[in-house]
Amino acid sequence: MKGVNCVPIPSTTQVYIEVTQQTVDKYMKEWSEKWFPKDEAKEGRLPEVQNSLPEFLR
Repeated sequence: MKGVNCVPIPSTTQVYIEVTQQTVDKYMKEWSEKWFPKDEAKEGRLPEVQNSLPEFLR
């Protein structure tokens, strides 16, 4: 096969590892965005909780 350009083909294991790493990266990014939002107005503040005490205990 003279004159044919040969491109190295990655092993099946290498392909699965790359796909798996891409999946992990995707889910880590989604998790980080969910739990550490970039909303700077709320940064450093705890969510506001309504007063759940019954009236007779106040």
